[in-house]
Amino acid sequence: MSSKAPPSTKNVNVEDMTDEELAELRQRIDAEGRKREAKRRRETKKQIVDLARREGIDLASLASSAGQTTEQTKYRDPENQFNVWSGRGRKPEWVKQALARGLKLDDLKV
Repeated sequence: MSSKAPPSTKNVNVEDMTDEELAELRQRIDAEGRKREAKRRRETKKQIVDLARREGIDLASLASSAGQTTEQTKYRDPENQFNVWSGRGRKPEWVKQALARGLKLDDLKV
């Protein structure tokens, strides 16, 4: 890769850029897009959880009515009901964090 930074995105003339500069710019654009999408998803999930709590809606019932059965879900995050785990495979990060806070796996059972 080039040691010089890609040009500012304002008034960028991509026709004047080298292949290397274009590739670097594409990587930066893709990374920024992924970062923004992840942020939007986190914010949307938080809004949904907050709204459900405020309205007294059990998110587990919504998840099961959307095709997610409780047979598949053995464990649920008490802080975010969208985080579920079947008990198979590696423990998700939210399970590890809950255990580190002193909860037991049985505390997370559905």
